[in-house]
Amino acid sequence: ELTDVNLTQNSINPEEEGNKRAIEALKQRNVNLVIDEYDKNINIEFVDGELSRDRPCFLSDEKNQEYVILSADLLQQILQNMKQAQEERFAISLEKDIANLMPLDFDDVLSVAKSKLQELNLDIAQVDTQHLAKTIKQEYPNLFFNFDDYFRRNND
Repeated sequence: ELTDVNLTQNSINPEEEGNKRAIEALKQRNVNLVIDEYDKNINIEFVDGELSRDRPCFLSDEKNQEYVILSADLLQQILQNMKQAQEERFAISLEKDIANLMPLDFDDVLSVAKSKLQELNLDIAQVDTQHLAKTIKQEYPNLFFNFDDYFRRNND
């Protein structure tokens, strides 16, 4: 089976050390490479086996340097899973930091936090959830339990 890899935006120099090792690793795995310098395409012909859209293909060179070939669909799926895991971790961290400040109504504080995030338009990787929760408490103290007021009312 013949697989074409389009390199029109990223030209390949077969003389560069990293490319030499990758090409040699492919040849050791019974993969024939044809590099057409005119149109910058690499044709990969597998003598044994084939590429899979669902699984990565692992290669290693003579120095045991490993290489991985992924389909665009698989790479997109991996990136999507990483993004989802990052969002879940962020949400858990934000919820924990809000809960530690003892909100009167957790959902109200979480709504304010989501509004603030949209207003700031930041990537969640740039947000310190603890700082965000403390800022909300400073700006909206009525959303949080206040020990001083509670004890003052009970003593009067």
